[in-house]
Amino acid sequence: MMIVMSFLYIANLNPIDISVFLGSRIGSAVGLNVSVPENPFNKLAMQLEEKEERLNEREKNLDDRAEALGVGDNIGLWLMIIAFGIGALFVLLLLNFYLDIRQRRFKKKQPEDVKN
Repeated sequence: MMIVMSFLYIANLNPIDISVFLGSRIGSAVGLNVSVPENPFNKLAMQLEEKEERLNEREKNLDDRAEALGVGDNIGLWLMIIAFGIGALFVLLLLNFYLDIRQRRFKKKQPEDVKN
């Protein structure tokens, strides 16, 4: 016992350090493996996670392709073209209403014998 005590004193170790070291070594030696038997819910969940990972990877690939092609660079131009087209259609619609009203007024002012 005296030899062990002198060795610990020379090695500058105390019993607490030794117990922590031994506990960590024993704890790392003990492994725990838990698994749930396969059932339809587990299998579906795993398939869903795999599919989600594949979809995320595809989405990333599509984003990379779009960035490489420069698809998102012309969004402002396309919005201006669409806005101009909508404005032009609105002007044509107003012009149609105006011409319809003008035509009705013109027909009301004509005498009956001229119509036939």
